[in-house]
Amino acid sequence: MDERWGIMFGLEGNVGLKLLIILIVFLVASLLFDFIVRKSLKLERRKIFSYNHINKVHVRIDWSIRIAFMFILLASYIINYYYNLWYLQSYYVLLWIGYT
Repeated sequence: MDERWGIMFGLEGNVGLKLLIILIVFLVASLLFDFIVRKSLKLERRKIFSYNHINKVHVRIDWSIRIAFMFILLASYIINYYYNLWYLQSYYVLLWIGYT
């Protein structure tokens, strides 16, 4: 990283290392909490990506959300290609939809 970035944003030289350590500690704490709760409640480990649906309505709603999400991403990409609007950048749309 260029030295100007540290001066411009007030970052110390080892901010990346501190961030990495914080992320590792958070990940280990989260996994440890999950392990302890599963063992104490005698629960099975669930899959990360499961494809279990309760009924046909659940399947339809799930696929409707998936298709709408893909349409929104495609539309934001097409509009942003011509107008270059910051709030229609793909990463911003993903974050915006992910937090709602």
